[in-house]
Amino acid sequence: MSTARPRGFSLIEVLLVILVTVFGFLGILTLQVRSVQGVSDAKDIMLATNLAGHFLETVKVEALQWQNPGALGLAQAHFRYLSNADGAWHPAYLNNGAGGLVGRLGNADAVAGDPLPVDALDSGALAEFAGQVPKYCVYYRLTPILPDAVLRLEARVVFRRADGAWSPAWNACGAATLTAMVRDRVNVMTVSALTTVGLNLAGM
Repeated sequence: MSTARPRGFSLIEVLLVILVTVFGFLGILTLQVRSVQGVSDAKDIMLATNLAGHFLETVKVEALQWQNPGALGLAQAHFRYLSNADGAWHPAYLNNGAGGLVGRLGNADAVAGDPLPVDALDSGALAEFAGQVPKYCVYYRLTPILPDAVLRLEARVVFRRADGAWSPAWNACGAATLTAMVRDRVNVMTVSALTTVGLNLAGM
């Protein structure tokens, strides 16, 4: 009859088990964090895509007033966007100092007496983007395709990645900062949209 005492676990074996368990939980935790960040980025991309589309529609509404060919057409004082058909990037919405979306939508701050304000189109978008973090910077570029007839319209929405950093210098969404923002792919994401707008021949 054996009288040997049952062998237990040594301290080293216990520590190894704890170490393996900890690393396992850290792996699961990292996977969960990445999953949350991925979902957040996907939501931001969706919102930015909607915002870019909203801006394109805003300019299309403004283009309904474009009924005069020649210099008078795009030079009309109440054109907030079409008058910048110079092929350069411009901030779509001016900084109003508020949190969330930088600037306001539409052309309410165009020349007084604007015959076709588009603010009524912005109530839904303003509600959707109110208080959003990160801030969304929206830029546009209008390039003539056919002089005094057709313009190429590009919209670009720039925003911070879920795990990225957002420079305070970018809060104003100035045109001068666009290049630096787009090149910072580690911290910033970009969504672009493209369409054409043309002279409203039906309204002539």
